[in-house]
Amino acid sequence: MKRPQYSPRITETAVLSRDILERNQIPYLLGGGLAVREYGHPRVSSDVDFYIMRHDADRALNALSEAGFRTRRSDPEWIFQAWKKRTRVDLIFNITSGIDMNRAVMSRGERRYVEGELFIVISQEDLLATKISIQYENRPDWWDAASIIQRRWETLDWNIIISYSKVTPAKFLAFCLWSISEARDGTRPIPAWVLNKLWQDVGLQIPKLPMDKGFIVAQREDWQVTA
Repeated sequence: MKRPQYSPRITETAVLSRDILERNQIPYLLGGGLAVREYGHPRVSSDVDFYIMRHDADRALNALSEAGFRTRRSDPEWIFQAWKKRTRVDLIFNITSGIDMNRAVMSRGERRYVEGELFIVISQEDLLATKISIQYENRPDWWDAASIIQRRWETLDWNIIISYSKVTPAKFLAFCLWSISEARDGTRPIPAWVLNKLWQDVGLQIPKLPMDKGFIVAQREDWQVTA
């Protein structure tokens, strides 16, 4: 099977959308596959992701519509979408499970050249945490996250990354264990204190699980996590 190639059309649509957002003074952060290409591995991307504040979502969608994009309020809880010909632009305002796009995340964005074009890009920590959070089924998000750790491990602020784990610490711990199991020679380690913190957080959540609903059959004592 022929491997799909990165399409310059993705960058062209990203630049066009960036210009529209900036012209309308709508703060944004570039995310998705283009940001992964900057921080991690050169992954093929089929769409463009922009993170924006929830209160800017309608204004951003209307601006793209006026510029000739087809638009849709796909899910008012987290995402609006627009199309330029065959290329989709995602306007994401719920950055990950239970966490809206906010000023702290916005303030960590960096001006960076991506595919030769200047964007304000989501920080490596926020992108990594998001990628861990949204993995499901056959998506490549955990591989994206692992590539960011591999390339950027010396400068990562893990305090920012695990701040996202409050909603789903088990998923973050699962990623860390998966990353260890997939490690090869030269793979950069995840700090031990991060594993310990996640392990303790998962232990604190266990007593809250609804055993009467059949999620856990064993006695709670069998699942206690000791320091």
